[in-house]
This record gives sequence, C-alpha cells and structure tokens, in this order.
Amino acid sequence: MATWPSVSMRRVCRVLKFSRARLRARSVIPAAPPRLDEVLAERIQRLIELYPTFGYRRLWAMLRFVEGLRVNRKAVYRLLMLRGWFVHQRSLTPRPRVHGLRSRAPRSDERWAMDVTHIPCGAGGWGLSRRLLIVTTGK
Repeated sequence: MATWPSVSMRRVCRVLKFSRARLRARSVIPAAPPRLDEVLAERIQRLIELYPTFGYRRLWAMLRFVEGLRVNRKAVYRLLMLRGWFVHQRSLTPRPRVHGLRSRAPRSDERWAMDVTHIPCGAGGWGLSRRLLIVTTGK
C-alpha cells in the first residue's frame, strides 16, 4: 500500500479503519525457496554413505568437530529434510486396544485376563514380571 509522502501509514489505517497488523501481513513478500549449499550437501552425502544410521545431530557433530566445518545444526536438519535423507524411523506396532475397542466375551466366564507384576519368591522376596499373562477358558 502506497502512502502519500506527508501522511503516515498509521493515520491512513486509522482513517480507513483497517488494522496495521493485517496490512503488514498482507504486504509481506512470499519467501523464496530455501537455498541449498551444494558443498555441504556433498559432504553430508559422503558421511551418510559411510554412516547410514547417523541422524542429523551426529552428522552435524561429525561435520563440526571432525571435519572442522562451521555449520549450524538447523542447516543440516533443513538439508536432510529437503533431500529426504533422514534415517528411516521404525513404526511402532499398534497395541491391542489402540483403537479403543472394548474386549467383549459372548458369555460370562469365558475370557479372563490378568496382569502379573509381582511374583512371590519365598525368602528371596518378590520377583517382578513385565509380561501380560492372558488366560482364556471356554466351556
């Protein structure tokens, strides 16, 4: 929005009853696409070929402290994201009731479940278990 030389933008917005913040938000020039540093990309690609399981923090540390390249950790992250070079993240398997489904038995006394966490071990005290023991009985 162009203003006259002797009139401030604040006064123009007040007269037109338009928010200056909205005017500033509209006048912002769209950001240019991120610029890739090809030299950094080549060095990171070489490190990825040597160490395919390293994440961006370890790659940054290798560049910074082993190779002596002064680079920002966020720049390494941005380059890995733009190139799609992140380490594959293992997806977790869903838990039995992850969908919120209720466990229903067709009849009474047909499905029993028990979570064993403490097992008495006599004079030795208690043993701890992390397993879920499921007992199913049918009549």
